[in-house]
Order: sequence, then structure tokens, then C-alpha cells
Amino acid sequence: MTTLATACTTIQAAVGGLTGIKSAPTYPPEDAAAFPFVVTYPETFNGSLNTPEDFKMLYGITVELHISRQDLPVDVERLLAYAESGPNAIFKALRDNVIAANGITGTFAGMQWGDVQTIGYRWTIQDVKILTTIT
Repeated sequence: MTTLATACTTIQAAVGGLTGIKSAPTYPPEDAAAFPFVVTYPETFNGSLNTPEDFKMLYGITVELHISRQDLPVDVERLLAYAESGPNAIFKALRDNVIAANGITGTFAGMQWGDVQTIGYRWTIQDVKILTTIT
């Protein structure tokens, strides 16, 4: 049975393995050591009883891909390389690891990590389904 931690780690490894990504820590760091970097974390959730023996949680798992904002035209050009490869890595990880989800939403925008102004993608994988046995 997949857990939330396994789903996050699986997605992080997939996006962190993209060409050019310099850092993909298991858990979000206080400060970024190298750019581009990727972080993955659960953001939203909704739970319900599934059967008398288990419950279902639907999570919104967020993936952020950051680059340090230095030269906007160059930064945007660099990031466009991830427009399809990022979601492709996410969907492939979900498929290959039999993790049920209901699509991806996201933004491409200026962001910040610690004190560093960044620009990048923020993808949210919708309704990642995790079943847990009631003990």
C-alpha cells in the first residue's frame, strides 16, 4: 500500500532526476544550495471513510521547481525546457508506481525560497489517493 511519504519521495525523485536539476532533497531545505532545485510536499488533503476497515485520503501534492532569478529572458528560456518534461516525469512516476491521482494544475511565476528571488513552476498533483487500514 502506498503511503503519503512514499508518494512524495517517488514524485520528488522523478522530477529531481530531470536533466539540469542540481538539487532534489528528500525534504524541503531551509535554504537552497544550488539552482535549479526541486521540492515536493503535501499541501491539501481531504479524507473520508472508504470501507469499515480503511479510510481514503486525497492529497494535493505540490512540486516546486526553482531557478534563481538573474536575467528574466534567459531564466524563462531555461524554464521552458521543463514545461513538458516536468509533468511527464510526474505522470510517469504515478503510472509506474500505481499511484492514483486526478491530474495536475500549476503556475509559472516569480517565487521565493528563503531570501532568494526565484522563478519557476509550481505543479500540484490533484487527488493523490492514499488508502490506510484503520488499526
